[in-house]
Amino acid sequence: MCRIFQAWCHSNMSDSDMLSLKHMKFFTYIVSHRNDKISYIGWTSKPLEVRWKRHVTLSRAKIVKAYFHRALNCHGKNAFDWHMLEEHTSASEAKESEIFWIAYLRSLGAVLYNRTRGGDGLVNPTIDVLEKMRLRGLERVPTSYTRDKIRASMLGKTNSLGTKRTVAQRRLMSISCAGDRSHLSLLTWKQVRFIRASTLKNVELAHLYQVTKSAISLIRRFKTWKFDPESENETWHSCDNPKV
Repeated sequence: MCRIFQAWCHSNMSDSDMLSLKHMKFFTYIVSHRNDKISYIGWTSKPLEVRWKRHVTLSRAKIVKAYFHRALNCHGKNAFDWHMLEEHTSASEAKESEIFWIAYLRSLGAVLYNRTRGGDGLVNPTIDVLEKMRLRGLERVPTSYTRDKIRASMLGKTNSLGTKRTVAQRRLMSISCAGDRSHLSLLTWKQVRFIRASTLKNVELAHLYQVTKSAISLIRRFKTWKFDPESENETWHSCDNPKV
């Protein structure tokens, strides 16, 4: 363990917890289908029975499943045999053992459920697996029936609520994020009113407030900062105000 982790353990864990951590065991295991003889290699820091129950739970979950979990869900847990290969004293040794057994069995021509080289799970797929994933994605062309279903489900939907926003809702959303209410705003309404009433040039005002000339021009032409909370009219239109 690194020094930082050791320091954290000594400051946050009791003596009994530290003792159990030192005696923690890691295992490399193999799961084989009884008929197809396809195997899965894995490692765990939990007891094998706990890890096996976790695999069964993941196989039944309604989430994106790994290849092994899909097979486990399809054939059932009774169609597989479970055996421990090696016992280790650290996670790094268990990962190295997993990598070794995957490579060794593949060299013998064995078919595995594993889709990576092992060690760190799904974050290190091999080049062959990446190429297969790319080709598989290119082959996935939705049918006309699927496209029609997607189109029908999206008709009239413009937001996550599944309904169109009314004009009043869009106007309220625009007002709520306008002007100095925005966290990205560099100016305040007091400064904007001064810019519109000032006789200074755009260049001078831009240098004064550390903004661009185009920003000053847009403010003066009422293209931006339209909703003045102290104005009698809610909006100003550029056609009602001469360009500066």
